[in-house]
Amino acid sequence: MQRNFILLPLIFICIVSEFYCQEKKKNLGPNINTTDLTESNGMISPDGKAFYFTRFVPGKNWLLYQSKLGANNVWEPATPINELNNDSIDYIHYIYPDGKKMIVSGESGIKSGYFETSFVNNKWTKSVAIFIEFESGSYQWQLYPRIFNSDKKVMLISNYEKSYVSFLKKENKWSAPVEISCLKAPTGWNVSFFLAQDDTTLYFSGDGYKTPGGMDVFKTTRLDDTWLNWSKPEALDETVNSKNYETDFKIGPDGKSAYLYMLEEGNGDLFSVQLTDNNKPTPFSSVKVEIGQTIVLENIFFTPNKYDLLPESYTELDQLVKTMKENPKMTIEVSGHTSKNDQGAEFNKELSANRALSVKNYLIQNGIDANRISSKGYGYDKPLFTDTDEEHQQKNRRVEFSVLSK
Repeated sequence: MQRNFILLPLIFICIVSEFYCQEKKKNLGPNINTTDLTESNGMISPDGKAFYFTRFVPGKNWLLYQSKLGANNVWEPATPINELNNDSIDYIHYIYPDGKKMIVSGESGIKSGYFETSFVNNKWTKSVAIFIEFESGSYQWQLYPRIFNSDKKVMLISNYEKSYVSFLKKENKWSAPVEISCLKAPTGWNVSFFLAQDDTTLYFSGDGYKTPGGMDVFKTTRLDDTWLNWSKPEALDETVNSKNYETDFKIGPDGKSAYLYMLEEGNGDLFSVQLTDNNKPTPFSSVKVEIGQTIVLENIFFTPNKYDLLPESYTELDQLVKTMKENPKMTIEVSGHTSKNDQGAEFNKELSANRALSVKNYLIQNGIDANRISSKGYGYDKPLFTDTDEEHQQKNRRVEFSVLSK
């Protein structure tokens, strides 16, 4: 009884004040931040082993840097990405799930616009222009910031005061941007968009809201598939926001930590922070499962032609773990599927089977009884589409689960 009496005040303190129980922002240290220059726009690779950011160097404008994760999970001294800096590339918009390609842009120097670069022979290749055009009319949008959803079919754009959405029509051709009126800043700016892996929770920084900081981080939830309706923005809690200037908020591939830029006095630095439940992407409602129901796992990523799960798959799989724990009698079959390709039926069957098994093993490692899960690879035997359209073939490459009992 005495032990319980002692613990209760501690629990009460945790509930009342997160500062006693949650880690605050942590400076990424001298291997990334400098004392006399500004570092911003931090972005971590999908496997969590590389960190990219920009640094303002007087006389050279903004330059891209990278740091690798070394021993004891400490970032190694950052080095400039000369092959991109020489092209006047200064902003990273999107890193492909395999970490081997990026969509980047430049606003100054000899280049401006969108470019794609690939990681070959331990360096980034010379950037190749991507001609992104909008239908009907000419739009002079700021290059900062534009972001894409997980399959690069939706683009969110801000010209600071207003926010817009555009949809991919065909290769590099986008629909005319439509204003997202509910995300218009009351006053001031909305900047630094970041879309979580659920393609539903949007983070941004704004200075036109009644919050203590000069620029604070907010989140909003997409309400439907039009991408025009969003929930009322909510400020993140004190573990992220302060009286200072916070922006460039991005969640890491583990779904548990985030990276952001904070300006206190003088030059700004990059920080990491552990996410509280309030700051995490808004959980989607638990799936109402029915026997015989088949559900595609939308954000599952593997190394190309292999079955290694990439870390950015964990958020989606954690939701499946949660659903199975909420339905303790539910049993499922996890199935892997491939697109039609030149690898042959035997290769595709084996690959899809191993990918399904990887998902099964993840569920087991996170507390789901192995007897509740079976896995199978179907290769190309059960395509969603039979034509050769690349978008349709991409949808054929999938992992899904079927409810066997509940």
